[in-house]
Amino acid sequence: MGMNAARGASVPQWIVGRFHKIFEIEGLPALSRASYRLELSATLLFSVALALIEGGTIGVIAKKAFGGVQANGEISLAALNAAVAVIAASGEMANVMSFAWAWLSHGQRKMHLVNGLQIAVGIMVGATALVPLNTAGLVMITTLVLLARVCWSGIVTVRPSIWRTNYPRHVRAKIVGRFAAAQVVTVAVVGLTTGVLMDAHPDAFRCVAPLGAGMAVWACVLLRRVPVRGEAAELRSMAKTPRPGLIDMFTLVFADRMFSTFQLWMFVLGLGNLMLTFLLITVLNEQFHQGYFVSILITVGLIQLAVPLFIPMWAKLLDRSHVVHFRSIHSWSFVVALVVFALGSFFHRLELMMLGAVLQAVGLAGGSIAWNIGHHDFAPPNQTSRYMALHVTLNGVRGLLAPLMAWHGYEWLRNRTQTPGAWMFLASALVCVVGAVGFVSLRRRMEAIKIQLQRVPGAA
Repeated sequence: MGMNAARGASVPQWIVGRFHKIFEIEGLPALSRASYRLELSATLLFSVALALIEGGTIGVIAKKAFGGVQANGEISLAALNAAVAVIAASGEMANVMSFAWAWLSHGQRKMHLVNGLQIAVGIMVGATALVPLNTAGLVMITTLVLLARVCWSGIVTVRPSIWRTNYPRHVRAKIVGRFAAAQVVTVAVVGLTTGVLMDAHPDAFRCVAPLGAGMAVWACVLLRRVPVRGEAAELRSMAKTPRPGLIDMFTLVFADRMFSTFQLWMFVLGLGNLMLTFLLITVLNEQFHQGYFVSILITVGLIQLAVPLFIPMWAKLLDRSHVVHFRSIHSWSFVVALVVFALGSFFHRLELMMLGAVLQAVGLAGGSIAWNIGHHDFAPPNQTSRYMALHVTLNGVRGLLAPLMAWHGYEWLRNRTQTPGAWMFLASALVCVVGAVGFVSLRRRMEAIKIQLQRVPGAA
C-alpha cells in the first residue's frame, strides 16, 4: 500500500525526470544545468500556446473557417487570401518591432520582461476563442495573432542575452537546439491534434485556445525561477550607457560591414523562404482541396516533427564553425525544398508536397539554431541585444514584404495559369538561390582576408 502510494506520488516526477534525461547535455556546470532544465520545461509548456498562433496552423484555420464568409459574398477571395498571407507571416512581420524591445530591455531585468511578454501572449491566444465567424472576426483574429507575435518577437530579442550569460559557448548551440526541438515537436503535435479536432468539430478551437493560454501562464511560473548570472553587474554597466535607438541600431550597418553584408544575404534568403507558408496554405486548399488535418500536417506537422532529427547535425556544424561558413552550406537546403514543392504543385502530387515539407525541415532545423545565436559570432559581449535587434528587425521588414509579394504574385498568376502556386514556388526558390550564392561569396571574402571560419571543438 505504502509502496503503491509512493509510486503514484512519484509519477509526475518520473515523467519530468525521463523528459530531462532524453534532453540531457553532458558537461554542463551545476548552475547552468539547473537553468537549462527549468527553461526546457517552460519551453515545452509555452510551445502549446505558440502552436495556436503558428502561421501554418492558424493560417489554415483562418482560410478554412472563414471560407464560409467568403462563399457568402461578405468578402472576396483575394481579401481572404490577403488576410491569410498576413496571418501566415505574422511571426516575421512582428519582428519589425524588435528595435523597440531592444530599447525597452536596456537596463531592465531580462527575465522579468520575458515573463510579462509570456503572459501577454497567453491573453491573446485565449482571446482568439471569442472571435466570431464574420468579416469583423477575420479582422479580429488577424489583429490578435499579430499582437501575440509582436510580444513573441520581444521574447526572441531578449532571450539570447540570457543564454549568452547562462550557458558556455561550446555547448550553446546544442542547448538552443534542444530548446528548438522541444518547441517544434510540441507545436507540431498540438497543431495536428487541433486539426483532427476541427475536422470532427469545427468549433473545437474555442476549447483549445484557453488551454494554450493556461499553459503560457504555467510556463511563466517556471521561468521566473531561472536566475540570470551576472545580471546585477550588467545592469550597472548599462546604466552608464544610453538606450539604443532606431538610428543607433542601424549604425551597425555602417560600423560592422561584415555583419551588414551577412544581413543583406539573410534578407534575400529570408525573402524567398518567407513566401512559403502562405503558398502552402493556399495551394493545399484551392488546388488540393484538403481538410484541416492534412493541410496542417504539411504546413506545420511534417516540417516541425522532422526538424529535431536534423538539429544535432546542424548544431555540430555551428558549434565548430562561424555562422557565415554555416550559412554558405545550410542555405541550399531551402532551395531544394522549394523546387520539390514546385514539382508537387505542377504534377498535382500530394506525396511530393509531403517530401517538400520534410526537406524544408532540414533547412529549418539549422535555421532554428543559427537564427537565434548566429549574431554572437559578430557581436561584442555587451552588444548582443543590439545586434539581435537589428537582425530581428530586418527579418520583420522582409516579413512585411514577403507575404505581399507571394499574395500579389499568386493573384496575378491565378487567371494566367492552372498552377499559380507552382510558379510562385519556383520564384521563391530563385530568390533563395541568390541568397545562398551571396553567403558563399561572403565566406570566400572572409577566408581571403584570413578571418577564421572554423573553430577548435571546445573553444570558448
